[in-house]
Amino acid sequence: MFLFGDALSDKIKKVVGGENARLAVAFWGKNAVDDLNLARRKDVQIICDISMGGTNPAELNNLGAPRNENLRHIDNFHAKVYLSDLGAVVTSANASNNGIGFGGKAGLKEAGFYTDQTADIRKWFTDAFLTAKPIDDAALARCKQTWNTRKNVFDHTNPDAQPMSFLDALRYEPGRFGDTTFILSEGVMNPDEEAELRNLASKGAGIKADDAIQIARSPTRQWRDFINVHRVEEGGRPAFHFQHPIWYDNLLGVACNYIDWNVLSPNNVQSPTRVAAASTIFRDNWDRLVPKEDGHELSATAVGEILFP
Repeated sequence: MFLFGDALSDKIKKVVGGENARLAVAFWGKNAVDDLNLARRKDVQIICDISMGGTNPAELNNLGAPRNENLRHIDNFHAKVYLSDLGAVVTSANASNNGIGFGGKAGLKEAGFYTDQTADIRKWFTDAFLTAKPIDDAALARCKQTWNTRKNVFDHTNPDAQPMSFLDALRYEPGRFGDTTFILSEGVMNPDEEAELRNLASKGAGIKADDAIQIARSPTRQWRDFINVHRVEEGGRPAFHFQHPIWYDNLLGVACNYIDWNVLSPNNVQSPTRVAAASTIFRDNWDRLVPKEDGHELSATAVGEILFP
């Protein structure tokens, strides 16, 4: 049974309320334990992630950490599987207000499937649980560190917060990009076309023609609200330009400026180190991001899922 919206949230809560709950859920947010009525249950086994900063350590305390032997973790664990004697829900929704909705609607648009055929799922969970590590004192301390690091990255009201990098946003909060998509392209324009587009852009966008405008290849339709990741060969090695459109021409294409790497930061400071790190990640995943065609378009969520599965 395919589920989304309130029906998904309701089914998750019903399944979790069943006996012998087995919850393989990456991230646990504030109020999850109370809303799912897990505080004093002895028949529940849980696998979560503490490596990516998405689990609130206070909720692990509420689940009995560091003295609950049925509470375990696996690094880079990203599953969301809710299983009990009442069936199983396999979904995109974490145990959080964004994923399920505690006291209201979920903050994110989630979907999933319910099934009462759980033998394979139960075996998968059992095998994973046996390899998982307990949430002991050291694991709880590490969870606090990753949680606080991620919290500071995204807290723009905190003057001590580190600016959010492009990769942070793609990995943890792709929804922050809204409807902005990514155009993945490669190659160079004809020099005459490039010169003409620079000239037109300087007039149309009110900028200097020699202001390091980067030129995206001519698109097949009017791409406007996008970020261009453009792959070129420099010195026999792939290099990447991260660009944002500043002017559009119906025939020639799009004129772009280099984008500030910390696109969601009030500081707007470009970081060469972050650009280099991101270039490596895009290079290693380019074949997965771009089929054998130029100008491939993906949502921010899709790019994030490919780069950080």
